[in-house]
Amino acid sequence: MIRALLVSTTESGVQALQISGLAAVLAGMGFSVELADVALPHRHATQAGRPWLAMVWLARDHSGMLSRSDFGMPPESLVFAVTPADAGASVESLARSPAFDATLSAPVNARSVAQALAGHGFVALSPDECAAIGSLLDTLAGGDADIVRDLVDSLIETNRIDLDKMRAALEAGVWQCFGSGAHRLKGSARILECATMVTLCGWLESIAELDDLATAQALLPILAATVEHLEAVLTALRPPSRTR
Repeated sequence: MIRALLVSTTESGVQALQISGLAAVLAGMGFSVELADVALPHRHATQAGRPWLAMVWLARDHSGMLSRSDFGMPPESLVFAVTPADAGASVESLARSPAFDATLSAPVNARSVAQALAGHGFVALSPDECAAIGSLLDTLAGGDADIVRDLVDSLIETNRIDLDKMRAALEAGVWQCFGSGAHRLKGSARILECATMVTLCGWLESIAELDDLATAQALLPILAATVEHLEAVLTALRPPSRTR
């Protein structure tokens, strides 16, 4: 799973985070979410699996400047600011400073978070999940390179087909087909033990049951980028064909 931190610099901000629904939104996208204390940022850097995303609630009573180093995040991570409706001019100005990669305005929903993540190239696959795929394929194939190659080819082809079907189903408003495609992609992700992608696909299945067009439109680009990234990982692991 990919770790995400919910951070605030004030007590009122912590309380706002707890009722904001952000934790549920991020969990639905496959993140492992925890509430963090900005005063102790390096505690999170020492835990297994460094955080990739921080959502920082800038409450109205925040004062002072912030920098990326205040959050103890690795260089490749993303830091998003979240401002409440009653944020003053100084807080809004801070939210648009170089400390943050994007600024979201509360109330924050799945659509706004997904659009911000998609704009920064987020894929629902952790580095650890990708690194483990090679040994997993070898285990599934019993060490047989021909079986590994056939399995890789099958996964790539079926994932492409299912994603194309989901795109067409979303455009046509055929929610049963959209949900079925998400279910099949979830199955592929489960075979490869990619828990983050499994969670995202499961949420897309639920969205299909609710006919939630706006959220589906926001999340599908993330799924598409994830499938593309997974295909690149699988292609790199594909054994070469035997020469005759």
